[in-house]
Amino acid sequence: MDIRVLLANDPGPIKSQSNTQAWLKKKGWILVSKSYDCKKLVHILLLAALTSKKLSELRNATMAAVLLLDNAISDHVSDTLANLVATKALSQIEFAANRLNSLADFTAAADTRQAEALLALNKATECLTEVLLSLDTIVLSTPMTISAPTEHPAHPTWAAIAASAPTQKQTASPLLPPAPNLTASAVDIRLQQCILHDTRMVLVEIDLADESAPKDCSTTDNSALCNKLNHHLGEVDHADTAMDTMEDGEMLESTMWKTLVLGLSYSECGVYVLEFATADATYRFCGYSTDEMWDIVTANFGHLAKIKPKAYNLIAHFIPCHGQFDPSKQEHLHTIKDENGLEPCSITLASWLKATDRRSKYQAVALLKITCSSANMANELLKHCIFISGGQVITCKDLKEPI
Repeated sequence: MDIRVLLANDPGPIKSQSNTQAWLKKKGWILVSKSYDCKKLVHILLLAALTSKKLSELRNATMAAVLLLDNAISDHVSDTLANLVATKALSQIEFAANRLNSLADFTAAADTRQAEALLALNKATECLTEVLLSLDTIVLSTPMTISAPTEHPAHPTWAAIAASAPTQKQTASPLLPPAPNLTASAVDIRLQQCILHDTRMVLVEIDLADESAPKDCSTTDNSALCNKLNHHLGEVDHADTAMDTMEDGEMLESTMWKTLVLGLSYSECGVYVLEFATADATYRFCGYSTDEMWDIVTANFGHLAKIKPKAYNLIAHFIPCHGQFDPSKQEHLHTIKDENGLEPCSITLASWLKATDRRSKYQAVALLKITCSSANMANELLKHCIFISGGQVITCKDLKEPI
């Protein structure tokens, strides 16, 4: 039963805390202060109950003590709940404030980059305007001449066509690149630019303990190393293309290759990032690095340097984790390749996304991280479902979480 209902039906004089103080004064207790807290009043009521000789006074003192204790408990519970709600709300507000500060920093950085790009565009516009003015001046200063009437060539004969046919030793003229697709969306254009930029990048991993590796990685030394590497690549290109000559000994200009490094930078993890002029230059550099005759990587980056292969990571969902499948074993990866008709070196590595010792004992499926050797193979796995451990699974790209 509720204590307040009990007090309301009780014929005694005590109905509230103010009634309690009035009743104590009536019984001869001298209360010095105008308002006592609940703890002090409870002590006085218990003392009054112990010293009382009448059953009615004992009952009234007990009921008053119960009323004060009920009020104290209710106030304590309310204060505790209010503190918990305030703490939770403040934590959420602090988290939102941190996210807003992070977004503000990102927006400020983006505004700075946009301002720099706008200044560069303004400068380029001024240069183009000067070029157009120079071209207009040249056109106005050039005397106008009347050209002679053009003569239509005679119809070719079969003998002339046969004589003008290219020989087997002649090289075909280079094809013009296809016209750009003006209907492509901005997302497709950015994706194509990222793919083209990725095909021109090569990572060279060095051993920091190797004495023959470059020691100083400053901007000046990196520039000197880039010039040295381009000089070495020029010699290798000349020696490689010299094998393709005509019968009279003259070299074909169309077969002259140029493997050019546009930029070179060093990362703190012991990796040099090389950016080449074209994707063909990147392909030739990787071919030179595997050919012992050229010795292009070890001669410039140390005896233990090597090209770090690119990794294209995918996430496979709902893989059975209680069976015999173990992604750390190569024979199980070969089984995946054989069951799905993949190339032998298409999957280089696979591992569970979550450590096995952190799984729940009731967990039946898990996520698998798959590393592909090429972007084409990763795209094929994204477009089509694959079979792992007898089940059909779907894959998605391993996206990094935003900071």
